[in-house]
Amino acid sequence: MLLLCCLLPQGAQEQMFPLWLEPPAAVLAAGGSVLVNCSTECPSPSNLILETSLPKQLNGSSPGWATFWLSNLTEDTRIMCSVLCGGSQVTASSNITIYRFPEEVELSPLPPWQPWGQDLTLRCLVVGGAPRNRLTAVLLRNEEELSRQPVIGEPTEVTATVPVGKGDHGANFSCRTELDLQAEGLGLFLNKSAARQLRTFALPMTAPYLEAPRSLEVGTWRPVHCVLDGVFPASEAQVHLALGNQTLNPTVTRDGDTLKATAIVHVDQEGTQKIACNVTLAGVSRYAQNLTTVFSFPEEVELSPLPPWQPSGQDLTLRCLVVGGAPRNRLTAVLLRNEEELSRQPVIGEPTEVTATVPVGRGDHGANFSCRTELDLQAEGLGLFLNKSAARQLRTFALPMTAPYLEAPRSLEVGTWRPVHCVLDGVFPASEAQVHLALGNQTLNPTVTRDGDTLKATAIVHVDQEGTQKIACNVTLAGVSRYAQNLTTVFSFPGPILSLSRTNIPKGSTVNVTCKAGPRAQVILDGVLAPSPGEPAQLQLIATDSDNGRHFICNATLVVAGELIYRSTAVQLRVLGRDHSVTIGVTVLTVLGVVIISGALLYVFGMQKRCGIYHVKQQSNSVPLTAIQSEDTPGEEASS
Repeated sequence: MLLLCCLLPQGAQEQMFPLWLEPPAAVLAAGGSVLVNCSTECPSPSNLILETSLPKQLNGSSPGWATFWLSNLTEDTRIMCSVLCGGSQVTASSNITIYRFPEEVELSPLPPWQPWGQDLTLRCLVVGGAPRNRLTAVLLRNEEELSRQPVIGEPTEVTATVPVGKGDHGANFSCRTELDLQAEGLGLFLNKSAARQLRTFALPMTAPYLEAPRSLEVGTWRPVHCVLDGVFPASEAQVHLALGNQTLNPTVTRDGDTLKATAIVHVDQEGTQKIACNVTLAGVSRYAQNLTTVFSFPEEVELSPLPPWQPSGQDLTLRCLVVGGAPRNRLTAVLLRNEEELSRQPVIGEPTEVTATVPVGRGDHGANFSCRTELDLQAEGLGLFLNKSAARQLRTFALPMTAPYLEAPRSLEVGTWRPVHCVLDGVFPASEAQVHLALGNQTLNPTVTRDGDTLKATAIVHVDQEGTQKIACNVTLAGVSRYAQNLTTVFSFPGPILSLSRTNIPKGSTVNVTCKAGPRAQVILDGVLAPSPGEPAQLQLIATDSDNGRHFICNATLVVAGELIYRSTAVQLRVLGRDHSVTIGVTVLTVLGVVIISGALLYVFGMQKRCGIYHVKQQSNSVPLTAIQSEDTPGEEASS
């Protein structure tokens, strides 16, 4: 209770009346309410009021007192009561203090890893909390108090720096606030942040000890060891072992602060390789590496396929493929003909194609070519290692640029058989050459003979259809051909047909004699030329005795491919008396070609054309007619 004595005005100052304000001082939680009582002993008080900026509500009153409710208090404030007594104003005041617990107490995140021997700065953020003069922040390691500081300002960051050692690994750090309202009888209020665990580490400045082979053979298995002392905590350290770009899968063991990793390396590629060890802890690494030479024998030594046929006199390029084999500066490729060394070259690059160009002659036909590699490791005491490819056999050939000599007839009569010859010199090897003979679309079946480098094919041709036909010869060797062709005219030339109108002719009867041949043949009957080729020649006569034994001759000519072909036939007439029958015998005469040709030409071109009816004398005897027919064979022409 706050009691204030106030002096009365001049002349009544000896009388004093107190004014009370309850509670005289209050400490409230934020948002709380309080009942305030203003009272006085003044015998005639007036205008008793509570002065405050806070919302208030009159609870009760009488001439000497009044009570008020103050609610939802959020800030510290000062309130005052006043009253008029005997013309004078009497006042009394009181302070209301609001307390709050901190809204946030948070220890800032610790570093992921803290090196040994380096100081660590702890930071605690305090937001809210009142009254500030009663608020303290305490920084803790586990339950050990590291720092105690008043909380000043809003918000406040409280800091403390502490040394860190190996023993701090795994320790929990936190921040606690203390709001001390014990003097007001409210007690000591604590707020604590979430704990944060510290991880400390130690990593030596030295590189790991890396034990690795200086040389490796492709396909072999060898161990690699990596050791590092003074690693804490060794259980958290990571070891990365690698061979070139190949990550190894090591077995890691830990003995105190010593870390050891062992891996087995297996190499499939030759060359210089890097074996590396990297130990990482807390984002800090220690690194070591060694170089190792990986050697291997060539995986593949192959001579590229030779051409199916190599022209004699042209250069041949040999190509040898070498895959694998190391070190390259010790590897050599040798190209061989049989066992003769043609070329020796270093093997560079991966893979490598070694080439050499050599002249080729007939003597190389059937030779074996190959490629050999030599890996010289004699300086290392390992010897000279040879790898040899499979041999490839060369086939050479020669074919002249000239066409074959083709001997074939310029004309062929339907139904006849004629030989065709095809000859080509300078063919090597003649035994491998193929000959194709054809008549038009008809493939012939030649007999082929070989005499050294001379090739000869002979076939018999037989044609059943007229027209112009192509006789062709194609000689092929090693996919290269030489070709020749001739054109031959196939013709049909039936011999001339000589006929009489009647077979029984009495003397004095009319006889019609007709001679005809093929559609393009020119015929002459007893010197009478047919009007045009293809038309018959005719004679008409009255049989007399003088016609008995008479010969009628019919000649036919046909021009084929510039050649003149001749045919001839003759009949003999026998005339009998009027009382006897007439028997006509037709005799086919075989006439020599030269005589017929000469006689026909002289007759055709030396005399005028004759036609009409011949009258012959009658004869008393009659003889049967008999026919005789002959053919001439056209000549042959060779072409190439």
